[in-house]
Amino acid sequence: MNNKDKEIQELKDKLSQLEGSSSSDNKKEEDKKPGFLSKIISIVLFMAVIGWFLSDDSDSSSSTEDVTAEQQKTTPLEDPNDKYRAQLIASLAEQGFQAYWGQDNSLWIENLGASESELERYGYKLCDVTRSSGWKQSYIITFWQSLRNGPNGQILKVNCF
Repeated sequence: MNNKDKEIQELKDKLSQLEGSSSSDNKKEEDKKPGFLSKIISIVLFMAVIGWFLSDDSDSSSSTEDVTAEQQKTTPLEDPNDKYRAQLIASLAEQGFQAYWGQDNSLWIENLGASESELERYGYKLCDVTRSSGWKQSYIITFWQSLRNGPNGQILKVNCF
């Protein structure tokens, strides 16, 4: 072999060494990137799975809530004014008036042919009687022409406070 062949051989050896070292550097860089990213993704997924198992998204209520709801169904809250309302309707019926409560605070009475001033006087007397009997709630008495098939022909309103 001559000098040129030796030089060529040496250059080939150096080139193969350089190629070998550069390919091992590329492998090290490739190993670092996916490893770091995969660790972050796996931690996030792990935390999400733990959160999903620990969350309480059930639609069923606890037994104490069931017991409380059952007690409320069996013993409904009674309005203390309900007995006064029933007594008032019974008293009006005895006097020949047709009346009922349109709402909790609105008494509707059908007119039997009295004048507007007589109805107003009667309404205020009724207010005084209910206040003296212990009624605490304010309400409105409305006199109607007719209560058949729904109230018809409003005549007068009396406010009881």
